[in-house]
Amino acid sequence: MFEGDNMFAFKEKISDKIIDKICPIGERALAMCEKEEDKLLEILDQGAKTAARKADQTLAAMKA
Repeated sequence: MFEGDNMFAFKEKISDKIIDKICPIGERALAMCEKEEDKLLEILDQGAKTAARKADQTLAAMKA
């Protein structure tokens, strides 16, 4: 398939194949985010609260 190609041509073909596979995944993810924005924001808020709690615990342990 790539026999006789230089490295640039090989990389270009590989990157095109990767883009063809990844772009539809990103498009579906964006569509899901638009449909379920409230759920996404809730997940992000919960993650931020969890991170803050853990950071507070770590700071308290370092000060002790």
